Amino acid sequence: MILYLDTSSFIKLYVEEEGSEQVRRMAASAELASSSVVAYVEMRAALARIYQSTRLDAASYQKALRTFEADWPSLATVALTEPVLRLSGELAERHLLKALDAIHLASAVTLQQDSGDPVGFSGWDARLKAAAASEGLTVAG
Repeated sequence: MILYLDTSSFIKLYVEEEGSEQVRRMAASAELASSSVVAYVEMRAALARIYQSTRLDAASYQKALRTFEADWPSLATVALTEPVLRLSGELAERHLLKALDAIHLASAVTLQQDSGDPVGFSGWDARLKAAAASEGLTVAG
């Protein structure tokens, strides 16, 4: 199965928090890990915020950042194309999602349609997970 990680799940691979072990197990057993290209910016911003909040010391922040940067090229990313953008708008309206959540959902739906393979959607927002299930994705975790 392809595992799609929204940023709330993706960050758990690099910062120890509730659900980190579960996401690591899912990622290890997935055939392929994926996310939207927007996750790159979201991840860099999340790591910086976590560091500024003092949940990570300087060494841990640098290690998380280096590991993320090393892992990023192996991730199957979904481009923010016009069709993904349009679907994001539709999904945002249909499920009352925040903009970036809608982009993640549209990216996962597009990935499943384009690949023909089942996509497990990993996220930590209840509304987004419900929307993913209603759009035919397997909600992981």
